[in-house]
Amino acid sequence: MSIRKGFCCALIAFGSLTINGCLVGGSSEVKREGNYVSETTLNTIEPGKTGKAWVLATLGEPSSKKEIEPGHELWKYSYKETKEGDGYVFLIFAGSDKNVTGGNVFVEFKDDVVSKSWRG
Repeated sequence: MSIRKGFCCALIAFGSLTINGCLVGGSSEVKREGNYVSETTLNTIEPGKTGKAWVLATLGEPSSKKEIEPGHELWKYSYKETKEGDGYVFLIFAGSDKNVTGGNVFVEFKDDVVSKSWRG
């Protein structure tokens, strides 16, 4: 009878750990550095209509600027994105993952008005 009682106590303890979520867990985090431009914001830039002042006020100072020819300029917005995650199964497995990506958004101006914008 005592073996059965011990087994029942162990089963109850195991069940309470499982119910409380202590056996399996994980987390994830995304960090961005630089000048990230969302797709929604990029889509609000209208070639032939959007001016340089609006782009500067909305996107901020670009990572770099290049004059292609007089009155024709290219602005570059660069960013780096780091995704980190980890997970575990109590006393069986633990692991982590880190993924670093980056990207650029380019805005081309002709006479202080956007002529073209794209992600590259």
